[in-house]
Amino acid sequence: MTGSRRWPLVVIGSSPFVAVWSGWVGLGGMTGFGVVRPLPGIWDGLTLDTAITLPIGVEAYAVYALAVATSPRVMPAGVRRFAWASAAASLFLGMAGQVAFHVMTAHGVTSAPWWVTALVSCLPVLVIGAASVLWHLVARVGPVSEPVSQPVSQPVSERAPVTVTAPVMPA
Repeated sequence: MTGSRRWPLVVIGSSPFVAVWSGWVGLGGMTGFGVVRPLPGIWDGLTLDTAITLPIGVEAYAVYALAVATSPRVMPAGVRRFAWASAAASLFLGMAGQVAFHVMTAHGVTSAPWWVTALVSCLPVLVIGAASVLWHLVARVGPVSEPVSQPVSQPVSERAPVTVTAPVMPA
C-alpha cells in the first residue's frame, strides 16, 4: 500500500488514539506512574510524566507485531506465530487496561487496587521483552525477499475474458 493510500488510517486511528491515550495515562496516574526527574543533578528542570510509557509501549508494540505478522516477507512460521500471538496479547492487555480505567473511573476510584498496580507496573518490562524477542527473530530472517504473492500488474482491459456458465438443471 502506498503512502498516499494510507491517509484513511490516520483519520480512522485518530479517534482510538485519543481514547486509548487518555485511558492509559489515566490508569497510569491511578497506579503510581507520574512525573519524575529523569536526570537529577544533570538537568534538574527536566521532568517526564511516566504515564505516557503505557500507551506508547503497549499499543505501539501491538502495531509493530501486527506489521510483522502480516508482512509479505518470507519468514519462518515460528516468527510469524510469535508475532501473531504477541500482537493478540498486546491488544488484549490494551483492552484490559481500558476496561480497568473506565470501570474504576465510573465507580469513583482514584487509586487502583494493589493487584492492578502490580499488573500495570509489569507492562513496560513485558513490552520491552516481547519487542526485543520479535526484533531479534525478524533480524535472523535476513534481508527482505520477494513477497509470497505478487499483485496482478496487468490492467483489467488486457486480461483474458472470463466466461461464466450456469449449471443446467435436469427437467
